[in-house]
Amino acid sequence: DICDRRAAHRLAALALNSSNSQSSRSLAAEALGYLRPMRRYIVRSLSRISEDQDPVVRYSALCGLEFSDSPAAIPALRRLL
Repeated sequence: DICDRRAAHRLAALALNSSNSQSSRSLAAEALGYLRPMRRYIVRSLSRISEDQDPVVRYSALCGLEFSDSPAAIPALRRLL
């Protein structure tokens, strides 16, 4: 169990802040996908990140959602694929 709620919220905030660089947002989104167990708030954050204007950031959110077994990830996955 490597999921730390504080780390997840910081990564989500970094990824969602459009004033951060593309690479920072993308890496933060990807890192969220590695946190286990993948809790609902992580899936919600990745779903929000999947709506980013930048395709690289959206792709990172997709990669993060790829391993989620949560039904809440399905709308974002469908939208991205």
